[in-house]
Amino acid sequence: MKKFIVAALAVAVLAGSGIGIASAYAGPRNTAQSAACTSVANLPVESLSQAEKDALTTSLQEEYLARDVYTAVIAKLGSIRPFTTIVESEEQHIAALTALFTKYQLTVPADAQAERTTSLMAGVTTVQDALKLGVTVEKEDIALYDGLVKNVDNQDILQVFGNLETASTKSHLAAFENVLAGGTGIGQGTGRGAAQGSRGTGIGQGTGRGSNGAGQGMRGTGTCIAG
Repeated sequence: MKKFIVAALAVAVLAGSGIGIASAYAGPRNTAQSAACTSVANLPVESLSQAEKDALTTSLQEEYLARDVYTAVIAKLGSIRPFTTIVESEEQHIAALTALFTKYQLTVPADAQAERTTSLMAGVTTVQDALKLGVTVEKEDIALYDGLVKNVDNQDILQVFGNLETASTKSHLAAFENVLAGGTGIGQGTGRGAAQGSRGTGIGQGTGRGSNGAGQGMRGTGTCIAG
């Protein structure tokens, strides 16, 4: 199987579900349409090695951890940004990976991150603590995907992994670092996506880089959803 090169701003669309992920970008609000989505369902079902099965499980547990940590931050410190936005993105990341398990007829592993979440949250008493923890979690995500792709050559898995790493790098990590530097986090705007089929349009979610540090983004309502 030929190694599939994942474009930095490629879009993963969940198989048969009408839900996907659009890669994020750093910058001001963008009202132009993105490139058309590529459906994971339209990519071939390739033979799945044990290494690829393990990679899917490892990545899902990592996304569970990020979702659980950010949920715990909100429960402890209140509905603070950018956690309120990013935790929703983590749910989308989990859904994207779950779709791959379904496509390959694999049992979806249960969330096994409760103990580690509790351990990580033990040192969080302030918003600054939480933001620094967010940076740590996102850097861990990025390093994880950098390693996992070395053992994967299925096109659909590589596409989803590439999108998840891009979301961590250009949206989540950038947002946490931006707020730590005095900005106000990532913004939410409006967007649109195709409700059916393998093609759709959307605008990426971004981080603020201006004088007020605020960013504009979107949350699509159809096929393409910001990551």
